[in-house]
Amino acid sequence: MRRIVPPFLAVLATLMVLARPGWAAPDPCDDLASVDESQQTLLWNLASLLGKEEVPPERGGYGTDDYYVTVRPGRFANVSCNANEYEFQEMYPIGVVVKPLYRIELDSYPQGRTPVMVLTEYGHRKIVAQEDIQKLVDNASYIFADSYAKAMICRAGDACPGNAEDVCTEGRCRYDISAFWGYAIAPSGDPAVRAATAAYAGLRRDPLIRSRLEGEALAAAVAAVCLPFPVKAYLPGGTLTQPADSYLTLCSKRQSEGADADGLAPLKIVDLAAAKRVFSFHLDGSFHRRFGESMSGLAETLANLSDARLTVTKRCGVELKDVGILKYGGGFSAKANAGGLVEVRLGADLSIAAEISETLGKDDFMLFSTYFIRPIPIGANGAPQGEKGELWLFKIVFKARCENGVPAKATSILVFYERLDAGYVEIAAKGQLFESYRKDWQNLSFAENSDPQSLQDGKFWKIVDHVGYFIWRDTLRTFFFEGIPGTYDLLLKYPEEQRPLVRDFFVYLMLTAAYHHRDPQG
Repeated sequence: MRRIVPPFLAVLATLMVLARPGWAAPDPCDDLASVDESQQTLLWNLASLLGKEEVPPERGGYGTDDYYVTVRPGRFANVSCNANEYEFQEMYPIGVVVKPLYRIELDSYPQGRTPVMVLTEYGHRKIVAQEDIQKLVDNASYIFADSYAKAMICRAGDACPGNAEDVCTEGRCRYDISAFWGYAIAPSGDPAVRAATAAYAGLRRDPLIRSRLEGEALAAAVAAVCLPFPVKAYLPGGTLTQPADSYLTLCSKRQSEGADADGLAPLKIVDLAAAKRVFSFHLDGSFHRRFGESMSGLAETLANLSDARLTVTKRCGVELKDVGILKYGGGFSAKANAGGLVEVRLGADLSIAAEISETLGKDDFMLFSTYFIRPIPIGANGAPQGEKGELWLFKIVFKARCENGVPAKATSILVFYERLDAGYVEIAAKGQLFESYRKDWQNLSFAENSDPQSLQDGKFWKIVDHVGYFIWRDTLRTFFFEGIPGTYDLLLKYPEEQRPLVRDFFVYLMLTAAYHHRDPQG
């Protein structure tokens, strides 16, 4: 029997476990949904899928102020409610900040690995191996790669010419900071560390946030940002390279004094305070491919109650005339009831996404995946929106053209979300997103998926290495802000400092849903 153990279940089930050692919790998908036909209500036992946010350490959980970071590259996973227990999803590099929620048990998880449900800094719930994350500690600044380039670490501070590979050669440098192979930790209390990292934060900012440095403050930041400071170099998994200090400059190439912002290396600097700020925004969602596909009779019951179906595949060879996408996708607002079940009232009037009518021919293939999200807060204080316990359910619709009865060519992806002006955005597989990548990077680490099984799973592209991972991430970031009017307008609804967080939720939703990722540990 597949198992997911406490505290992944409701409180009553947890008490039963404590009273009956060795009791195996049932697969959460087995009893995930039921329908109250008299009330036209679908009941989701989402507590068994998403679990609770805060679980005491003595019950397999973590502290409320515990923040961790990935120290090995790998692939996230998530619970899958079809024939499989879980699905491996997107690649991650060293340096992703996560908040562990609780340990789980999966019989088929790789041997010797301990699966943990976490919430990532991008607002997505994922499963990751406990062995691949380490707790952030106070008074430490962690420095990770934020691109596919390496940043070299110098042997000595007074002879540190920069961190670019062509500048910091073997005689002067020994270790490096990179997505798959290393990182560094600096003492936050060191004056040189404070000065350089504060200057870096002001000079290298997200494009969605305006610079607030000018005049003397700008000049001081430029002067301080390139000064080397002491660090400890680490290998993947958290192995210290040597006890003695190494030295790092945040600039690719140092000038005589300071450097222009263009000379800054693409790095990610994290400390405990920064992690707490990110997770105070309350982003919380979860993507599930082919969600509930194996639930016997559920789709038929839903069809009888409403035009809305939460899970279905429109296969090749079937023709449907004048249908609305809401028969397959769209979104619903839900709320947890007193019994811990999430109630979804069925009916078109309760849908929170727009309807699109079209005829689907025999050569149209469509896959409908589900993502859950708690309403993203709007407002400078970051307070959650909606009623307590509210949850939104939306679809991602993958469309492909069929040849010889199987999907053969990706066409587009529809992402539904209530706060988009039209209720959804449609992203063409050969449209602006594709063209932006090819225009800037040609064929570098670019790979399309054309095999039928990948297209049936909605995986239109391949990410084969860390180079492709960062190129696609950055391409999607630009695309969601500049390439789609609907998402551009959505981001403008948020205070400036929150826009990168909302953008990245959708960036990583796409990276999870539409790409096949090679396993960095494979």
